[in-house]
Amino acid sequence: MGDEDMATAYYKKHMTKYLDTLPQETPVTTDMVTAYMTEQTGEPEDKVRKTVNVNLARLEREGVVSRITRGVYCKRIRTPFGDYVPGKDIIYSRLLVLDGDRVIGYETGLSLMNQLGLVSQMPRRKWIATNNYTLPVPRDVEIEIRKPRTAVTNGNYKYLQILDIIDCMKEVPLDAAAPEELIREKAESAGLLPDRLILYARKFYSTKTLERTVDIILGGLEL
Repeated sequence: MGDEDMATAYYKKHMTKYLDTLPQETPVTTDMVTAYMTEQTGEPEDKVRKTVNVNLARLEREGVVSRITRGVYCKRIRTPFGDYVPGKDIIYSRLLVLDGDRVIGYETGLSLMNQLGLVSQMPRRKWIATNNYTLPVPRDVEIEIRKPRTAVTNGNYKYLQILDIIDCMKEVPLDAAAPEELIREKAESAGLLPDRLILYARKFYSTKTLERTVDIILGGLEL
């Protein structure tokens, strides 16, 4: 076996091992695999990337992964009824909201308001606020990207979700009979701290949104 064949076999073995550790429906990007293989080999990143691209193409031909778009793949999921490949919308949603265990985005806007029962209108596109807001999204992916008010983290995304809703609720016709109560219940069920919610509103949103937030959060209290 020549040096090139040995390198290919080495990469294929370790890339397959890495892919096996990823949950189903997890986006597999060239950057992710390159970072992993660079750590494994200690070789220069540009050299590793070229070999990773070659091996991802081979794994695609072998039916291990499917190419979603340039630089983005997904593992093929085996089922009793044949292989299954998640749709582009699912893959891109995950790519925009998670980076490993780190939350980098969240659903927002009309699609979230529809889920919560605030509006009956179901938008054609899902809205996602994400740190990865410069990521190009293919035209056939039904996702609308928004830049978040501040960098999204595991600790703040639920707060930003609620505040985004409060921020736009006066501009969107609401169908819920008691929208403020519904939002307050959502915040309470998510375990959000009122003082932190108000702090985020003051720091990252308009004065009107801050005032609405205070009214909603304190609305359930009696004098």
